[in-house]
Amino acid sequence: MKNKRIKSAYVMLLVLSFITYSFGQKNKKIANIPFDSITQKYTYVKLIDAKNKSEKQLYKTAKEWTKTKFSDEKYLIDNENIQLTDLGSFSFVYQYKQFPIPYTIIYNLNFLFKNEKYKLEITNIKLSQNSQGTTAEYTLEAFKQYNESFKIGKNTIEKMLFEIMTEIDLNLLKVISEIESAMINESKTNTDW
Repeated sequence: MKNKRIKSAYVMLLVLSFITYSFGQKNKKIANIPFDSITQKYTYVKLIDAKNKSEKQLYKTAKEWTKTKFSDEKYLIDNENIQLTDLGSFSFVYQYKQFPIPYTIIYNLNFLFKNEKYKLEITNIKLSQNSQGTTAEYTLEAFKQYNESFKIGKNTIEKMLFEIMTEIDLNLLKVISEIESAMINESKTNTDW
């Protein structure tokens, strides 16, 4: 009977240790933002089939979408029917305890066009710590590296970093989804550029 209690206690201790370890690991992962090991930048890349759509049609639709979404017609690159690059942004407030911290996320949105397909890239993701984007900007890579350098309050910093990067990821995935909906009614991911 005593051995059975010891075994039960041992199994329970193992289960509790595993659960504690699992929950502790949740915030160690830094969201799902794709990282390009070649450029050393966080970058979303998607190749999308657009059957029966010419380069010209895709270019025109992308240009209309960016004009509507960002309320301007200023582009970083505007190479008709070939490439369109715009600056995008969105804002959110991160709630740290009772302190709201506003962020504006700024990114490059790049389209490359070919007949019946296009390539979508979101890169050069930067953070500004106010809702107007008027303070200093930090690249997402520098922001992550800086926050990971803290030794005191490391668990709090990891949790905050995970939550901020998750918010960025969700917003950028929403942008990608909006673009796909606008470009064609039925998008199909492609792996061959």
